[in-house]
Amino acid sequence: HLNDAYDDYLGKAGIRRDGTRGWHDAGDYGKYVVNAGVTVGVLFMAWENFRPQLEKIALGLPETAPGFPEFLKEMKWETDWLLKMQYPDGSGRVSHKLTAVNFEGFIMANTDSSKRFFTEWSSAATADFVAMMAQAARVFKPFDEAYAAKCLAAARVSYDFLRKNPEEKGFKQGDFKTGGYQTRDPDTRLWAAAEMWETTGEPGFLADFEKQAATAGFAIDENWDWDNQGNLGMFTYLLSKKAGKNPAIQDTLMKNCLQIAGNLVEKSAKDVYGRPLGGRYYWGCNGTIARQTVNLFVANQLRPDPQYVNAALNAVGHLFGRNYYNRSFVTGLGINPPMKPHDRRS
Repeated sequence: HLNDAYDDYLGKAGIRRDGTRGWHDAGDYGKYVVNAGVTVGVLFMAWENFRPQLEKIALGLPETAPGFPEFLKEMKWETDWLLKMQYPDGSGRVSHKLTAVNFEGFIMANTDSSKRFFTEWSSAATADFVAMMAQAARVFKPFDEAYAAKCLAAARVSYDFLRKNPEEKGFKQGDFKTGGYQTRDPDTRLWAAAEMWETTGEPGFLADFEKQAATAGFAIDENWDWDNQGNLGMFTYLLSKKAGKNPAIQDTLMKNCLQIAGNLVEKSAKDVYGRPLGGRYYWGCNGTIARQTVNLFVANQLRPDPQYVNAALNAVGHLFGRNYYNRSFVTGLGINPPMKPHDRRS
């Protein structure tokens, strides 16, 4: 998709602007800011907690980011695209997605000639963008200070816009029939504040986060997906070593985090396959199970307990083959993995 993408829906009919790079969605060739959030958020969190292990991984990638470890080359491929989703007018607004009007056919990516567009902005996409760029700024800094500064500057512009425009703006599909990914924005605004504080240490961001965390009831969610990044914000705050946190808020969040982790341990112990999600099955539930290991990891960081580790290992065991099918659910890894997953090629 080297012709990405056109600005027709931003008031500039027929004008093409660079929207290349970035990741295709799960089953189509669209590129979506909102559900990039949960993926980028968890992967950057993984880097910050498991850098020694991840630095060793060889992925055989093209040389797109000289001097970067391969894991971060892949991350930068996405953040390069995300930076292009910010409106070029300097307002800080961020396009919700980049897709054709309709889903492309079941064809290879290089044969898809659909005309693709930057769409109108949404407040959730803008807040997700802030959080991801704030993370990128601190993760990429040791490898490329100028790029890290660019990410943080972009995050500040969009955060300032959100501060001045507190009302929620959803995304309206209009002509588009591709993935909607409509979602509320309080969880993403909360996450944005947490990441901006963790990156800058500025008290204004901390105050924003603590206020929004209170509004959210200091909730830690047991079951979370692309439409709810609240946990990511809560986890960043909980694990932060920065000074200035409100001890009462820290204690409340820790209590809630440990309670949810306890629930996951209990469900894992009762389930025939050791799933911390228990017996619930639905579209995308393996992603939920994978994310529940993040809950268990954070709980274990706060109060080490073998039960948390074992429940996380149970989740991994289920995903990699201890399941009804006796096969891995992860493409390319484990025993008898899926060969024709749901995507346009197959």
